[in-house]
Amino acid sequence: FSVLYNDYSSHRLTGTTGQVYQAGNGYDCQKLTIEYNDDGTVCIRNGEGLYLDIKGGQAVNGAHLIYAPKSGSSTQKFVFNVVK
Repeated sequence: FSVLYNDYSSHRLTGTTGQVYQAGNGYDCQKLTIEYNDDGTVCIRNGEGLYLDIKGGQAVNGAHLIYAPKSGSSTQKFVFNVVK
């Protein structure tokens, strides 16, 4: 599993059904599994078996992240860019 860590706040990405937020260590849903898609993108699954998604399915300015069951939505496809 992986943990997504915020370098500025020292918190990890976590959440519950329908909510995504940052918190300290200790929550099972902070254990994230990265699953690779055929097109080179990834899906991010939490410890409860839900996938990181965009509320409303639209990647627009001000959109909110949620955890949701897996669907065919392209909003569940993420690409990591490493910034040095």
